[in-house]
Amino acid sequence: MKAQKSDRLLLIAFSWCPRGGVGSRRWSKFAKYLTREGWRVDVITASYPIRDKVNWCKDISNNPSIVSYPTKSGYPSYLLRPGRNFLVKVADRVLNYLTHNIDYAQRWSPHMQRQCSKLLRQHSYRAVVMTVGPFTPLIDFHKLKEQHPDNYFILDYRDPWSYRHDQVSRTSKRSLMEMEARAVAAADAVWVTTQEHKEAYALLFPGIAEKIYVLTNGFDPEDFPEIATVKRNTNQWIAVHPGSLFGERFDTLLMLVWGLIKIDSPILKEKFRIHVYTSSQLLTRKIPRELAEAFDH
Repeated sequence: MKAQKSDRLLLIAFSWCPRGGVGSRRWSKFAKYLTREGWRVDVITASYPIRDKVNWCKDISNNPSIVSYPTKSGYPSYLLRPGRNFLVKVADRVLNYLTHNIDYAQRWSPHMQRQCSKLLRQHSYRAVVMTVGPFTPLIDFHKLKEQHPDNYFILDYRDPWSYRHDQVSRTSKRSLMEMEARAVAAADAVWVTTQEHKEAYALLFPGIAEKIYVLTNGFDPEDFPEIATVKRNTNQWIAVHPGSLFGERFDTLLMLVWGLIKIDSPILKEKFRIHVYTSSQLLTRKIPRELAEAFDH
């Protein structure tokens, strides 16, 4: 997306450097490459007291075209620090039950809205993008559009919120659906990461079908400089798994490989490989030998 003169984008992202994790990756990458096309990206985010070990700060730090505006997060910072003691864990549980039963961004909206309105009065933006989750910032998304009707508002989903409605306590699924319906109706465009998400939300919210667009995730070639020097092996079929291997993800990966091996296809056993890119420790000694041979960790 080539920029025109004075093109600016206003990004609303609860998770941003120095917060790490996959939640801050998508737009850290987009912001980096947008500025190379001449854009300026202003980021409204929630303040975060620590620097996560895994983060994407290198993509957006020391870039004068990316300016962040941290606000109060609405969540006590001492509850976010690693190495929490028993009392902090109890306080966290109590807070999650009383005031943050949906997610940890639940009290951020007032701070975010004030900063958003301030910047919209000061500058002219081609678009305002809110990326979720956490999802509660979208509850007041329609208010921003009502207050600033001349601006183009985009709601960017990294995951479908509706898939997680059943995990929320003390707030009915119907109420969550109504909140989300107001948000997507107010948006000028809704971006999702997969065709499946687009089709699911077109059925769930029929009135927005024409303004849902797929903006897929991908990988940043600058994160894998060695790939350019590796000659492609055309004699193997390689499946790549990037990311963590906690809980169900590891079990699902094992089930996939186990199922493929049980097919009893000599060609499949000879050619199929799984390359795992992760910071998680993969203990192949705990995996049956015939499965471990299929892994390249």
